[in-house]
Amino acid sequence: MSKLKKEVISFIKDLPDNTTLEEIIYHLRVKEGIERALKQNSNGKEHTHQEVMKSAKKRLKEKWLK
Repeated sequence: MSKLKKEVISFIKDLPDNTTLEEIIYHLRVKEGIERALKQNSNGKEHTHQEVMKSAKKRLKEKWLK
């Protein structure tokens, strides 16, 4: 069994018994996002708050002001 599969199974086992599939997917996506951000940070690919806000504003303008 792969390391990733073992981690996912362990993660799901730690959730409450009444957890819905939607909640499991949500928690896995949050965990994935955190791990991706930590990896990027360790690789020196972090972004300042100002850079993120500038990028978000640009994307919003492109999407909503067409």
